[in-house]
Amino acid sequence: MALKPDRDFDCSYNMGYFWAANGQAPAEEGGIAGVVSAGSGVALDDAGSSGIAPGKGGVNTVDYVADPSGVQVVGVLLHAIEAEPVTSFKRKNYHTNAQWPGDPVSLLRRGWVVTNQIVGSPVAGSGAFLGASGQLSTNQAAGAPQIGRFETTKDTDGFTRVFLDI
Repeated sequence: MALKPDRDFDCSYNMGYFWAANGQAPAEEGGIAGVVSAGSGVALDDAGSSGIAPGKGGVNTVDYVADPSGVQVVGVLLHAIEAEPVTSFKRKNYHTNAQWPGDPVSLLRRGWVVTNQIVGSPVAGSGAFLGASGQLSTNQAAGAPQIGRFETTKDTDGFTRVFLDI
């Protein structure tokens, strides 16, 4: 588990993006998603998209970006990404609250979460920066944006509370 249910946000999330069809799968929740490709306007019904999973068309897609330099950050992934089954019988397990690559994703933009997707040893009150592969970092890499602040240190399981303002 990369994101604990202990969180607080006031409807400050975004569902206008899709997880990249060729993106990281499986991907744990709790990491920071960055824009892979953006469309014009809302771009939810572009001609390149398929009818069932619009994100497979390649517009308005996000992923855990390997290099944090210059990435447009969108938010914290609030649910896991599972690999799409390769069988002819494709059915989601809605009890896991997981999505497939190409599906729309919920991304938290403002509020706090408890996550273990962290590189380094955070200090309460210090800045939280985008790190490699969607992780939060205590150190700012060249060109990486600050996305919030750490509110606690790591607990024994490696989780910390972080306030986000994206």
